[in-house]
Amino acid sequence: MTGEHNHLGQGESLSHLELCSPEVLVLGCGNPLYGDDGFGPEVVRYLKKHFPLPPGVRLQEVGTLLREVLLEVGLSPSPPKKLIIVDAVKLPGRSPGEVFELDLAQLPRLTAADLSIHQFPPGEFFRNLKENTGMALHFLLAQGVHFPQTPEPGLSGALTRALPEAARRILALL
Repeated sequence: MTGEHNHLGQGESLSHLELCSPEVLVLGCGNPLYGDDGFGPEVVRYLKKHFPLPPGVRLQEVGTLLREVLLEVGLSPSPPKKLIIVDAVKLPGRSPGEVFELDLAQLPRLTAADLSIHQFPPGEFFRNLKENTGMALHFLLAQGVHFPQTPEPGLSGALTRALPEAARRILALL
């Protein structure tokens, strides 16, 4: 299988996309219509444009459907061995545009207010997913600056500059 990239279209069947067949699945989360919330999908597009993917890797823009996609992945008879979730957050103590990883143990400390508008699932959800599938979970996050309440497409300068770093870190995780 060569590296693949898809955008999850409205009403499109998750199982139709064969999300669970790759060895590594990279999910870009967020809504590109709401400023920095679109970081995850933009990272997926950046990777697709600038880097050839190794076989067995799938890039997927999931928009605001992260929970639904994760349920599909969790129920799959053949889930990926590794799942990389890319998202933007606004956390105290982080610098604008900072790209960082959180491990599963750090997720319970995050609240819905800390995470983007698509409501990242809580840590318990991910612990169950890991326990039931055995897959390695990686959370690559970037400190966003601009999360508007009304549609304002486009990333802030800080997150636009963070795209190469996020891509480099994802490639290192593959």
